Amino acid sequence: MNNLSRISEIFQSIRLSLESENHFAALTNSLILIDICAKIYAPTEKEPNKRYTKWIDDILITKLTYSNNYLSSSNIWFLRCAMLHEGSSDPTTNISYQKFGKMKVRDIVPTIFPKEFHDKILVADQGDKYPTLFFDVVYFCEMVLSIASDWTNNNVELVKESALNLFSVAHSEFTTSNNLIIFRA
Repeated sequence: MNNLSRISEIFQSIRLSLESENHFAALTNSLILIDICAKIYAPTEKEPNKRYTKWIDDILITKLTYSNNYLSSSNIWFLRCAMLHEGSSDPTTNISYQKFGKMKVRDIVPTIFPKEFHDKILVADQGDKYPTLFFDVVYFCEMVLSIASDWTNNNVELVKESALNLFSVAHSEFTTSNNLIIFRA
């Protein structure tokens, strides 16, 4: 299975997660999808945070239909770190956030807003040093999915030729002689 097929599986995973309202899976897969696109986009950049924020600044942020300075590449990077390393959405748990974070927030809260509510990103001053960022998790995941899908379709050769060894699940079965064969597609 090539990188294009594996990325398509991630697209499908995000779609299915959104359909079943598994927002944690949709968000974590969306944040991972950004990682993958960023590695393909800037393969020579050795620092993951730089390539991650570069893809967000160059590709994602430029196409969001709703924007807000607080939903920045830096805050998305620190959200990614908190989600994937700690299962949290609070960027302040990362010691580097206070030093390197831009447009700092007290917390980032993925939210499900009512469909009739038009804002997708809110910043609320709750009396702390920094405001709290609320963003519509469904909107964010749908936008990442749509933008990454368009970007992948416009960069098929780059995706196919990338040196990534993307995640895939191996399958196994017994042969007629009762030997176990394990293979990856």
